[in-house]
Amino acid sequence: MRFRSATVKYQHHSVRSGDGRLLFGFAVILLGLVGFTLGPGCDSSSPGVPGGPGDFFITPKSITLRTGQSVATFSVAGGDEPMKWAVGDPAIGSITETTGRIANYNRAGSSKGANEITCTDAIGRVARAVVSQSGDVE
Repeated sequence: MRFRSATVKYQHHSVRSGDGRLLFGFAVILLGLVGFTLGPGCDSSSPGVPGGPGDFFITPKSITLRTGQSVATFSVAGGDEPMKWAVGDPAIGSITETTGRIANYNRAGSSKGANEITCTDAIGRVARAVVSQSGDVE
């Protein structure tokens, strides 16, 4: 029984003698480990959305081509080269790479509709943008 009492007293004494510093130090170490584990490179943000480390996105995110407009220029930020550009509907427009990170979208005639632009990097990440093609005048 006396041994039990000494054990409780020892545990109580070690926490109290540091005035909470031992517990605070443990919390700092724990937070440091969590921060290291979830830090840069483990970003869980949505692909194609700017705002954090490891971003991969196209600018502009969307554009409207009106009557008389036939070309839109897109650029990609982040990612690993080489890049592969593509369109969702080649019947209403095409994309031509000018450099790895810049491409021109070309409207097919006076076609209307929405076309999704994608850029895929060397490790398979995909960034997206949309071209809306209308017959409206600005």
